[in-house]
Amino acid sequence: MPVLSIIACEMLEDELVYVLSKDQNAVRLIIVEKKQCFRFVRKLKSRNCQVRLFPPDRISYFVKQMNRPVSMKIPN
Repeated sequence: MPVLSIIACEMLEDELVYVLSKDQNAVRLIIVEKKQCFRFVRKLKSRNCQVRLFPPDRISYFVKQMNRPVSMKIPN
């Protein structure tokens, strides 16, 4: 899964929401949970973006879990 990290100021919030909401490839948006991000998250959700909030110490674990291959048992 490709990962793009974006660090932006609040002044670019509306533009970033617009770009992310129009991107068909942005299936999952993982956002670091901070008090400064809640307005941004509200705007993303209002544009029907799927947003997941995680505390900073859990982001790397979540990304690793998403990249792990799924083992499937194929019946004979």
